[in-house]
Amino acid sequence: MHAEGRAHCTLQGHALISTRTARFNSQALMDLASTLQQLYAKKTKMERAIAALEELPAPSVSDEFQSLGGKRRGRKSMPANERQEVSQRMRRYWANRRKQQREKT
Repeated sequence: MHAEGRAHCTLQGHALISTRTARFNSQALMDLASTLQQLYAKKTKMERAIAALEELPAPSVSDEFQSLGGKRRGRKSMPANERQEVSQRMRRYWANRRKQQREKT
């Protein structure tokens, strides 16, 4: 502030800004530049890591199967007679559930 009580102003680019704003903008720009520099460094490290991983040979399906201990994943197959038993058991189960619902109401 000048003795007259007005903020000192400077011409920067085409806009007239106060010294306080200029100092703030300068600090913000330095922080931004530092942040950008750090991000570019991280980006470079990540690109190197990705390139190194891409150079590794991809495991074959048989390698994945062996890494699981030779066991199959997913659903187990079931013979037709077992499926029929399960089907009948579930029919009885749901019939009993419907019966209990009717008795409650």
